[in-house]
Amino acid sequence: MPIPGRTGYIFAGLGCPNGCDFCATSHYFGMKHIQFLPDGRSILRAMEDLRSKHPGMVNFWISDEDFLLNESRGRGFLEAIRRSTLPPLSISVFSSVKALSKYTASELVEMGIDWIWVGFEGKRAGYSKMEGRSYADLFSDLHRHGISVLTSMIIGFDYQTPEIIEEEFEELISLRPSMSQFLIYGPAHGTPSLARMVKEGRMDPTVFGDNRLHDGFDLTFKHPHISREEMVTTQRRLYREEFRRL
Repeated sequence: MPIPGRTGYIFAGLGCPNGCDFCATSHYFGMKHIQFLPDGRSILRAMEDLRSKHPGMVNFWISDEDFLLNESRGRGFLEAIRRSTLPPLSISVFSSVKALSKYTASELVEMGIDWIWVGFEGKRAGYSKMEGRSYADLFSDLHRHGISVLTSMIIGFDYQTPEIIEEEFEELISLRPSMSQFLIYGPAHGTPSLARMVKEGRMDPTVFGDNRLHDGFDLTFKHPHISREEMVTTQRRLYREEFRRL
C-alpha cells in the first residue's frame, strides 16, 4: 500500500456474502454485502470528489471486504475508468481468488489496482472464496503485471498438525508474496466458529475471557493437535522464517 503523500479512502461497502466461519464482519451483517457505492460509476465519482478537494491525489484505498466479487460492479468500474480522463491511479483493495478469477491481470492494471490483500488461509479450509484459478497461476500473473500481493495464512484449523502447517507454509513461500500475514484461528463473537467451539466445550476461559488476547496472536480454544504454547511459538517462527527467506 502506498505510504508517501495523501491516500483517499473510498468506503464502498460493508459485509461479505462469502460467510467464512471465522469472519465477524460477514456474520455481523448476516452474510450480506451492503453496497454504499452500488456501481462502478459511483466509485469513480467518489474518487473524483476527493480529487476536487485534494488536486493531484492518485493513491486510493477502496474499503470493501471482497472488492470485485460483484462482477457487474467491477466491470462497471473498469469501463468508468476507461472513459475517464484521470491519470494512472494507485489503488489498494481486499479481494479473493474467487473474485480475481473473474478478471485478467491486465484489466486490474487498467483499473489502477496495484496492491491486493488475498487470503491464503489453509489448503483444506474449504472456503468458497478460494475457488477459481490456482494460487500459483494467479500470483504469478499478478506479479508479472506489477501488482503487489499481501497473502494471509491462518494456523489453528482443526485439520492442521505441525507437519501440515509446515507444508502449507512452504506452499505460501513458493508463491513469493510481496508481504505475508500469519494469524492464529480465532472464534470471534457472532460467528459459526464460536458457536461450534462453545457447543463442543473447547473454549479456554482463561484466554477467551481476556479481550486483549482476541488479536490473532494467541490461541483461545483447545486445539486437537497443538498446544497454546506451541501454536504461539510456531506463529512467531513463521514470521521470522518468511522474513529471512523473502
